Amino acid sequence: MTSRHYRQYRRRRERVIRDIGQGTPYQEFIVGDKLHVITTNAIIIIYGAKDHTLITKLIARPNQIKKYYTDGNYPTEIIEIANQHQKAGLYHA
Repeated sequence: MTSRHYRQYRRRRERVIRDIGQGTPYQEFIVGDKLHVITTNAIIIIYGAKDHTLITKLIARPNQIKKYYTDGNYPTEIIEIANQHQKAGLYHA
């Protein structure tokens, strides 16, 4: 059984991510009890930090990626891909 959220949003988001390509892991961040992985195609994959179970995948907006880099030294090539995704409205998936 799946939730209404999953049926409406997550399936669509997973389909869009599959279509545009997930990319390969670029950098990982521990946020609370979760592992956030930014990919080379501006996708954020969130896992449980202890057991590495998949929680969700997000098509990142540029500011979502920038928030991980508190020193302001964020990967401009990935930010540009996120900009392209945002202009195409993909982050709403």
